[in-house]
Amino acid sequence: MTKRAVAYARVSTEDQAEHGYSLPSQLEACREYIAERGWQIAAEVSDDGVSGASLDRPGLDRIRGMAEAGEIDALVVYDLDRLSRKAVYQMLLEDEFGKAGVKVRYVLGDYSDDDEGRLQKQIRAAISEFERAKFRERTERGKRSKARKGLVVGGGRIAYGYRHDGEGHLVIVEEEAHAVRLIFNWFVSDLLSIREIARRLSANGFRTYKGNLHWAKSTVSRILANETYAGTAYYNRLGRASPYGPQKVRRPREQWIAIPVPPIIDRSVWQQAQRRLEHNRKLLRGRPWHQYLLRGMLVCGECGYAYGGNYSRPTRWYRDGGRKHPDLRADVVEGKVWKSVREVLLNPATLWQGYKARDAEEAEARRSVAERLEMVLKAKHKAERKLETLTDAYVDPDIGMRKAEYSRRRHSIEKEIAGREREAADLRARIETGTITDAQIQAVEEFSAEVRKGIDLLGFAEKRNVLKMLGVRGRVRYGPDGEALIDLDGLFPDAEPGVSSNTSAHCGRR
Repeated sequence: MTKRAVAYARVSTEDQAEHGYSLPSQLEACREYIAERGWQIAAEVSDDGVSGASLDRPGLDRIRGMAEAGEIDALVVYDLDRLSRKAVYQMLLEDEFGKAGVKVRYVLGDYSDDDEGRLQKQIRAAISEFERAKFRERTERGKRSKARKGLVVGGGRIAYGYRHDGEGHLVIVEEEAHAVRLIFNWFVSDLLSIREIARRLSANGFRTYKGNLHWAKSTVSRILANETYAGTAYYNRLGRASPYGPQKVRRPREQWIAIPVPPIIDRSVWQQAQRRLEHNRKLLRGRPWHQYLLRGMLVCGECGYAYGGNYSRPTRWYRDGGRKHPDLRADVVEGKVWKSVREVLLNPATLWQGYKARDAEEAEARRSVAERLEMVLKAKHKAERKLETLTDAYVDPDIGMRKAEYSRRRHSIEKEIAGREREAADLRARIETGTITDAQIQAVEEFSAEVRKGIDLLGFAEKRNVLKMLGVRGRVRYGPDGEALIDLDGLFPDAEPGVSSNTSAHCGRR
């Protein structure tokens, strides 16, 4: 019975730099090895740009699955270090394949299945691992030298808003930089929460680093904490936790290498953002034992810090995080705010006006998304015409286009068309979900009616849920007489006095 063999090739950037390995050359050598023995090629599998120091490889996983299913009899690899850079992993894999009845063969090395052959492989694998460690050290030393000269070292993800110029410097991508400036402005000047910033970016059709239209809170947080945007990038921040694993840990700050880059925002803006982030972290670490209805919903209109709970027996207070203003009595503040919210809930028409007001605010965002959708559809139509032109050229005998060239270009265009279709579908869904429907109107009315039945019997948790559902936020300011006022924002109508989006509540203070 003819043996079924799979050819496996692997290459990483290190291999290409050190030895000039390429996937086609490895696979070609494996094919010749298989053909010389009269075996049948069951599959050709490769891992491109994947380290041999890890077992987490898509191509290798596929072969392990084929071996477990009994679909192959032999695995042919160009050399030992193509299967694994670590001696222990190489032995583990050979043992696993052996138990599945699969022989592992190497083009560069005919090792016997006895103790001597296994010893030769172990020695060869150990030498390969040692050479890799030496090469890594030389590479890292060269990168550190470049960084100290002020050059940006490649190999990692570049901060959103920048791209490499190919000569060791970062250049600003203006479309992404615009999103970065908005993020910092919303956070520092408008005092928006990170969740609200992510929602606005998504609603306005901004794309993330990976091209997604949905922004996560964690993505916004990373941008706000990244000093690159203030004009300083760092190299050598992370090091390996162990020479035997991919996990990395942060090095001491004195080992970081600062690299000047073009700033997208002023450093003072970045520093303000860091102060607010640190304040938010302190609030999370020191959450009060006592219940505060407006926790996380009040900010100082002057300094931008959030108000946190502060208990001084027997009274609860809200304290300005910037320590610039007197504390506010929690019972007075909560009573005033809840009174305004209660009036909204008791009047369904008022609540609905609030929804309409919020919808009007987002209308501009939907128009922006619609414009982007039109551009995407035009680009998709243009790509489809390119595909038609390419096909006409391929069938034209006077042009004489080779099949390989046609297949390569066709695949590239079809990939572009598919990407445009996915983006168009995402944009259409965003437009539809951003529009208030009759079903949503009914849900608002039902919610208001349900709450009205027992509005004066609601407990702390129920009230918190109501405030969150209405998107209530309060900005504390001070009148000419020094009296504290709270401007409420949320799903309130603009014109209704007393419950408008600029409602002012006088609050007790100490």
